[in-house]
Amino acid sequence: MKRCLLIFSICLIGGCSAPQAPPLLNTPKIPGLIVPDTIDFGAVRVGVIKDSVIVFRNMGNDTINILSQRFSDSEFALADTSQRSLRVAPASSQSVTIRFLPTDTNAVLCKDTIRGTGGTDLLVLRGKATPFVSYAALTIPDSVNFGTVKAGITKDTNILFKNTGSDTLKILSQTFSNPKFKLGNSSQSQLAIAPGARWSVDLQFAPSDTSVSFGYDTIRTAYKAYVLVLRGNSIQYSSIFLCAPKFIDVSLTGVISEDMICSFDFGASADLSQTQSQLYSFDAQSSWSDIDYRGDQVDWGSENTSVRLYLDSTRRIDSLIATYHFYEGQRGGENGTSSELLKLHGVQLQKSGKEYIFTALGSTLSNIVDSAYRICDGQIPSRNCMIDHPMTTIKGYTPGAQLSIVVQ
Repeated sequence: MKRCLLIFSICLIGGCSAPQAPPLLNTPKIPGLIVPDTIDFGAVRVGVIKDSVIVFRNMGNDTINILSQRFSDSEFALADTSQRSLRVAPASSQSVTIRFLPTDTNAVLCKDTIRGTGGTDLLVLRGKATPFVSYAALTIPDSVNFGTVKAGITKDTNILFKNTGSDTLKILSQTFSNPKFKLGNSSQSQLAIAPGARWSVDLQFAPSDTSVSFGYDTIRTAYKAYVLVLRGNSIQYSSIFLCAPKFIDVSLTGVISEDMICSFDFGASADLSQTQSQLYSFDAQSSWSDIDYRGDQVDWGSENTSVRLYLDSTRRIDSLIATYHFYEGQRGGENGTSSELLKLHGVQLQKSGKEYIFTALGSTLSNIVDSAYRICDGQIPSRNCMIDHPMTTIKGYTPGAQLSIVVQ
């Protein structure tokens, strides 16, 4: 009892204060520098940063040069490493931010040794670490209904991911239980959303058949998983197609024959899912030439095949024009034949499965005229062997041509 009264008496007489930093033996303090003796960071979750700002005041008459700061425990550090050295003018101050980042749940006591011109000061740092609990909170709708969509068509919708917590929300992945649902932007499978912030996320519904669709978007964060319910209904794309076609393949073949034989075989394709215009054009060109035994060109020619077709909003073929153009020239260049041997326009289609078949049954050749050309017939030119050969007048051909269009 006497011992307790003695301690109490000492406190009354001499005064009691907060724990002081242990003095540095035989080392003078920095003249004029005023800093706190102790900074207590309180309880901080493991892995979470807490900063504290302290003020270095110069109450002396000379400029104070802080040369270094060293921490006895790695869980404490300067938030800005450039503040290891400072200049503090007389009657002024500098704010310094010290950071505490606990790595386990043990109590921490650290010494910040401040060395400057003329002396050394010691700042005691305390902190208590607690187990980590995330204070991030994701707020999203319970469900998203895409409504009714035509099969083969993709519908987008944007929803907001809101972080209503006080920690940064880190989304690690998003996975979908039904392949008809997906992210419009795959990079959004991982996100970091600051406290109080929001992020617009693009979701897509791409049905491939006519059915009611149901699925889940499982959103995983570092400490919790969230589930977003997804719904959608799909109907047939059009009266012709169950699902919106993605590709179109065009082939045009035919043979025109009389005294000469002209045949054409042409194919092309287009990606309907990428092309915005409803008008599609397909073209092909080829050429040839013949030479005699001396290497001289005797005649030459070229072909041009062109198909133009227009698809309406349901991918039904609304109109088309198909042409095959033939040109033949002879040595000398002043004579030749240019002929449009085939022209189809608005021909009635016959549909077989996914294939449209067009057949030309009455097209007439045009621009065929009588002409003459000169050839050597392999004779020596000095023997005056140049002979004129009239071209046969070609009229009224009925070419056999088939245009096949496959849409799928």
